[in-house]
Amino acid sequence: MIVIGLDGATWTVIKPALGKLPAFKALLERFHHTTLTCDIRPIHSGPSWATIFSGQAPSEHGIMHFVMGQEAREELLRKKIFVWDRVGRAIVMGVPISLPPINVNYRMDEWEKHVLSVREDEMFQSTKMLIRDVIGAIEYGDADLVVAVFSEPDRAQHMFWREPETLMKHYQSIDRALAAILPHLEGKDFLILSDHGFTDADETRKNKWDTVRDNQTGGHHPEGIAISNIPPPECTSKVCGFIETTLRNKRGDGK
Repeated sequence: MIVIGLDGATWTVIKPALGKLPAFKALLERFHHTTLTCDIRPIHSGPSWATIFSGQAPSEHGIMHFVMGQEAREELLRKKIFVWDRVGRAIVMGVPISLPPINVNYRMDEWEKHVLSVREDEMFQSTKMLIRDVIGAIEYGDADLVVAVFSEPDRAQHMFWREPETLMKHYQSIDRALAAILPHLEGKDFLILSDHGFTDADETRKNKWDTVRDNQTGGHHPEGIAISNIPPPECTSKVCGFIETTLRNKRGDGK
């Protein structure tokens, strides 16, 4: 199974702009899609991705933010609570549950550029790098599960939410990534999803969904996206179960 994360991707940007986003348009025309509600709090990448890939609530996995010390990160990994810990072979790339992000059977050089940089050239470059590695993992990795998270949408929306032309360039960057990956999804089970959606920073602050820094114009919103060849789950707490059920059905050893 292939799971592609688009951190912070939101239908409020994608659906009105499908004429500029041909890969998204093709996916929506061919496959199932829905709003994926972030049903945990805070609406933050660390706890949201942790719930998505473990099935546990923040009160269980204990992650409230992706900033943690090395000892805490090592303890988290020792617990083996994530879905990739329960499959024969997994390749995991750049999941921002922690910093550095979680990688399995994969090395992410200069991870700060991929997850944290607000320089536009580094955003674009990190996406291009991950496209290459995702395709390689799908075609040559011999994995039961491939997971990769593109962080560009989240970073761009935090900085350029009130600059729609600039923001669209970053969504087009992600659209090109999906266009490159899409042929490699043929005949495979897949899920494309975001950990949360996005909105104006003032709305995020007003609803206390998450903290937003003073220099950020965009903030997190509970309504993310999900696209799959199978009817996808509708909330983050159900994603892990969806992945595990899909993998079992693929093996033919359970419903």
